[in-house]
Amino acid sequence: MAKIAPQGAEATIVLGAVTNAASYAVAVAPGEIVSIFGSALAVMPASATGPPLPAQLSDVRLWVNGMPAPLFYVSPLQLNVQIPFETAAGTARIQVSSSAGTATVDIQVADTAPGIFTLNSQGTGPGAIEHGLSYQLVTDANPATRGEIISIYCTGLGAVSPPALSGAAPPTPPPTPPPQTVLPVKVFIAGAPAQATYAGLAPGFAGLYQVNVQVPAGTPLGDQNLQISVGGVTSNTVTVAIH
Repeated sequence: MAKIAPQGAEATIVLGAVTNAASYAVAVAPGEIVSIFGSALAVMPASATGPPLPAQLSDVRLWVNGMPAPLFYVSPLQLNVQIPFETAAGTARIQVSSSAGTATVDIQVADTAPGIFTLNSQGTGPGAIEHGLSYQLVTDANPATRGEIISIYCTGLGAVSPPALSGAAPPTPPPTPPPQTVLPVKVFIAGAPAQATYAGLAPGFAGLYQVNVQVPAGTPLGDQNLQISVGGVTSNTVTVAIH
């Protein structure tokens, strides 16, 4: 048997999972980049051209507790948005409006929800990590070395000081340094603590955090696990190539 929709019936917007855009964990923090999955979310795909991020893309607008949220990308099945920094911890309501209608979903917001971006965009495997001096990606063909400073790109590290504007890019030093995380960030490579030299927003990007860390001298060679922890919450595990 087949169920035939009435002629002229339109799709209805449906909201599904709300996840960390880096790790895809169901964890949300102020300032974080999240991915929202559903159906009939947008009439057609559209991407922001850069910061400051718009409050509307295609036919889509989104609010968190009544506050407009900056949009990175919209499509019929997925939205990438930034949770406004002003969002308080606790229960928050997300409302999405498009030509297909309006839908809401309630989420839990924590102070921190760290997630490390990965090269395969799946939240696993090699992390989105650069050499501190050359800004080249750390890969098996271009590994990091012991004692080197590397930059880890992530989201969900929570509040920053001075406060940042949602959807806007922080300043590029010099002369003004970008906002840094309020809570201290810990980094572990191959299970051992590594010294973080910077943790804050990545210059020139909205919602993206950067953690600079020195690879410990005793780190084993090869592909090693790497995690970050902030506010007692640990990120997804990624790998970093050490030579």
